[in-house]
Amino acid sequence: MRKLLLVIVWTPATLMSLILVSLLLLNYSRVKAGKSLLVMETRSMLPKNGYEFYAALPQVLGSFTTAIAKEDARPEIIRQFLRKHDSPLEPFAPLMVEVADSENIDFRLIPAIGMCESNLGKKIPADSYNAWGYMVFTGQKQGASFTDWSEAIKVMAHFLSSKFYAQGLTTPEEMGPIYAPPSVNTDNSWAKCTRKFMDELI
Repeated sequence: MRKLLLVIVWTPATLMSLILVSLLLLNYSRVKAGKSLLVMETRSMLPKNGYEFYAALPQVLGSFTTAIAKEDARPEIIRQFLRKHDSPLEPFAPLMVEVADSENIDFRLIPAIGMCESNLGKKIPADSYNAWGYMVFTGQKQGASFTDWSEAIKVMAHFLSSKFYAQGLTTPEEMGPIYAPPSVNTDNSWAKCTRKFMDELI
């Protein structure tokens, strides 16, 4: 009697356990299949190689970044050049770049010419702020005077742009015969001097 009772109780319990295990296995299979599908879909969205992430980026981006870096460096390049030569123009390095850009001229011209004409403003007529020999005609010792360095730099940039660049004369070698005519008879000394200091500002 006891064995019969045990069989009667054990059989339904076993069946319930089997059913429960079957349901758990079925759910596990579904979850696993879902994960596999998700992995497959995710993989299909990934690039075939590591470079495809960047394929859509414009190649000019690197050039643009480099250009910005160079432009940002120009005031510092000029400032260090002016400081090296103990020039009173040092605080105006950013302005030299600014006006050069606005007049579309080489940013190195103003400091290079200033070096050749007046040792960067250290050898000029008193209170003239004319470090570039501007309007100093042959045989004269003094030319134009300005109210301050800022005005002088702006006038010089416009002068170089309108007098030379507008005529297609953009290099010291092309400017020399007009800017400093006597230098042509001394082996283009003005052009060579200006070129020398422009090269230092690269």
